[in-house]
Amino acid sequence: MKNIVKIALNIIFPPKCAACKEILPYYSTALMCDKCCEKWETEKETKCSKCGKIISMCRCMPESCKDSIDMLISVAPYTSSGSVTDRLVLYAKENNDRSLFSFMANEMTAAIYADLPSAEDIIVTFVPRSLARKSETGHDQSEYLAKIVAENFSVKMMRLFRKRGKIQQKTLGAEKRAENAENSYLLLKNTAENVKGRTVLLCDDVVTTGASLSVCAKQLLNAGAQRVYALTFAKTVKK
Repeated sequence: MKNIVKIALNIIFPPKCAACKEILPYYSTALMCDKCCEKWETEKETKCSKCGKIISMCRCMPESCKDSIDMLISVAPYTSSGSVTDRLVLYAKENNDRSLFSFMANEMTAAIYADLPSAEDIIVTFVPRSLARKSETGHDQSEYLAKIVAENFSVKMMRLFRKRGKIQQKTLGAEKRAENAENSYLLLKNTAENVKGRTVLLCDDVVTTGASLSVCAKQLLNAGAQRVYALTFAKTVKK
């Protein structure tokens, strides 16, 4: 009966590709159309202009992160050019699509799997969006990504930060991003007792200048974390 209802709903409200919004067959369970899937696989093979490795194997990071983050791992390049990766990131910010979050988080899990130390010492957290934005969209995509990554590794996910203010990082230049991030993220009470001596895996959907990751990582280290790894779905690269 459930399958019949689902099919009927899909006929009335046909599924769409998360990237290009092309209508998919009513029976499809795919996240993207075949064309976007092919583009996505190609985008993942993009090589870093600095180290020459594909993004998931690249360990280069913004200068702002080098004194606070041990390792930055990302899945695909964010180019601000309307790529499949760009579209997925933007769609995730505005839409509470659990299938998309699962896809992104599973890709992130695969990217960091070989580099993750013993799970016993790891706690997963995330860079939060403001309460205003969460209220506006009904979700925090980075929180969902962190939850799924934690589940994949069978470790604990904890909310360790809150974000104040309403200014979105994406609307600012590099210098202003750093200033805004410094004033936006605050550790929650009792964070020190949860992170002391442990490795923290800090998740976010995309890293551009690294300002938000850097500020959060420094606070975690000051609270007693042994090290901080950063894991994102996408990373800004030069075209």
